[in-house]
Amino acid sequence: MTPKCLFDEFVVGFPDRRFSAGLLLAFIDLYTELEIPDSEVSSYAAIVGRFPRKTMTGAGKRANTLILTKPDGKSLSLRPFYDRAERFFRAEHKRFDYPSCAPHATQAWADYVPWLDALATYSRTELAVLREQVANHVLTTLKNQAFDPASIRIDPPLFRLVLEGFDITARKGEPTGASYQGIVFGLVYYAHHVEKNSSLSERIDTFLRTASGSSLLAT
Repeated sequence: MTPKCLFDEFVVGFPDRRFSAGLLLAFIDLYTELEIPDSEVSSYAAIVGRFPRKTMTGAGKRANTLILTKPDGKSLSLRPFYDRAERFFRAEHKRFDYPSCAPHATQAWADYVPWLDALATYSRTELAVLREQVANHVLTTLKNQAFDPASIRIDPPLFRLVLEGFDITARKGEPTGASYQGIVFGLVYYAHHVEKNSSLSERIDTFLRTASGSSLLAT
C-alpha cells in the first residue's frame, strides 16, 4: 500500500471513525520513536519480532492497547502518542468535534494492522509527509471552535451605572432612599423577567415580596 493509497483509505473512513486520524498519527510517531524507517524491518510482524508485544499491563491486566518491548526491557505504549495527537486537535487547535475517546481509540489498533504493515515500509520523509496530510485533513474538515470574545454582545452595565451615579442627596418630602431603592428593585425585577429560567427566580420573588412590604417604600 503506497502512502497515497493509505491516505485515501483514511479519508474515506474518517467521517465514521474520526479517531482514526489520531491513531494514524500515533502509529507514525511510534514507528519514528522506534526508528523503524532506518531499520531493515518491513512489516508489523517483523516489528513485533524485534519489539515483542506485551499482552499484559504492569498491573497484571490484559493490555487493550499496543505495547511494545524495547531492547532495554522498557515498554513503549501507543497510548501516549495518541494522547498527544488528541491534544493537538482538541486543545491546541480547538477542533472539539474531534472525539475525546483515547481508551476506545487505542484499543481499536488491531483493526488497522494493514496500516501498520504499510507504514513499516515507508521512509522517514514519507512518514512525515503523510503525518502532515492527515493533520491538515482534520484541521480543514472540522470546524475551528476557538472562543472569540468579539462574538459576545455585552449590554451596557445599567445596574452598576445606577449604583455609581444616582444622586442620593436627601430631598424634602421624600422618604430617605425610597427612589433609589425603587430603581434598584425595578432593575432586579427586570433581570428576573429577562432570565425567566434562572435558578435564582424563586429567591428573587421572595426578595421582591419582602421589599414591597418595607416601610421605606411607603409614600
